[in-house]
Amino acid sequence: MDNQIFQKNFLALANQYPEFASKLMTYQNSSSLEIQLDEGKEATLLVNGRQLTSHHDREGLACYHVKKVDLHKLVTIYGFGLGDEIRYILSKNKQAIINVVILNPALFVELLGIDSELYELFCSQVEFTLPTDDYPYFANSIILVSELYLCPEVFNSLKIKLINTLDYDFSKQYFENTVQQKINANLKDNYERLKSQKPFTKDNLALISQNVIITGSGPSLEDNIDRLKAEFSKPNTTLMAVDTSLNTLYKHNIVPNIIVSIDENVYRNHAKRLFNDLKRYEHTTLIFNAQTDGKLIDTYLGDKYFIYSKKALEILRYLPAQYADFITCKGSVLNTSVNIAIKAKARVIKLFGADFAYKGDKIHSGDIPKGLASVLVDSTLKVLCNDNRIQESNRAFCLYREYLEKDIKDNPSIRFENYSKTGAVVVGAINC
Repeated sequence: MDNQIFQKNFLALANQYPEFASKLMTYQNSSSLEIQLDEGKEATLLVNGRQLTSHHDREGLACYHVKKVDLHKLVTIYGFGLGDEIRYILSKNKQAIINVVILNPALFVELLGIDSELYELFCSQVEFTLPTDDYPYFANSIILVSELYLCPEVFNSLKIKLINTLDYDFSKQYFENTVQQKINANLKDNYERLKSQKPFTKDNLALISQNVIITGSGPSLEDNIDRLKAEFSKPNTTLMAVDTSLNTLYKHNIVPNIIVSIDENVYRNHAKRLFNDLKRYEHTTLIFNAQTDGKLIDTYLGDKYFIYSKKALEILRYLPAQYADFITCKGSVLNTSVNIAIKAKARVIKLFGADFAYKGDKIHSGDIPKGLASVLVDSTLKVLCNDNRIQESNRAFCLYREYLEKDIKDNPSIRFENYSKTGAVVVGAINC
């Protein structure tokens, strides 16, 4: 860092954005950064081994990033890079209004002492924002991918949300080409079977008390069995178990009030592991999906009710439309369980094993193998956990966590308690 360059840039920054400049400096030296010059056709910077911009055609890359953005509306840029996108936008529209969301503030401080012309970007058309983890995503925006994978300990949830946004098209295409085909096959197989089953409606919400425990299958579930038992022993408490947590609960002689099973393949692939003793659950209610494997529906001994989506009506046309999507079935079985508790107007939702992160190389509690994890595990991400460690996760887990955080934000009257000490930070939940 060149002190003379830094002073010139910082003075200009402080004059234009005094509050931002003051907050920014609290991040100085807060992240471990190795910055190197990378010279190709053009010069750029390598930060912890990642190029901030192209070293072949920086303006060309900025043009590519900007091409789908309406320059006559507010433009949000997530990340700063080297400011190329700001320069390009202002060259095309001098009146453009730009909000730059600083994803790596410690890096931005370093850039103040490296780029001698940075001060030129500090003007009335450009605003700088230090975000929070729940900062929103705006459609008329640019996401600088290079910054999403730097310093995962800083604004981790926001960075993961932006990665999920970029991954959405891939995930949708993958779902339509693979998972949806399996769902449709199960729906057709269940066509006659469901005629004798009962849909889950508002009349069934009385099964659920105002204090709800939901057990996910994250590795931390094993670590919190005593606490789980203590919370379950309290009066007026409903324990709702996702199906993949059953083997851990079984091992510790915990019988839930409700089991939720929505995935089309879980019973087919893991019946012996998860449902090895169905007699144990003869007094436990099963909430399943219309696409659930028919063998579970046929052999389950206790009361059972099914949920279904509007899309399922394309095959199951005889079902009443009024109950379609009564329960939101989006993301993982844990997300569905949370939505059931919300629909039942729970006052407190206690989350056990809601990790959304690995623990070392362990993905699930109990003896569930890695292969049971979501199909979208080909991209490893780094997430900040409740013990302040950075652990590996995957795209699917991070997307499920984002859905949960939205449910928490949308339901401020419900107290969400998170008992996973080693799982990913869940914004809005109270750590217990």
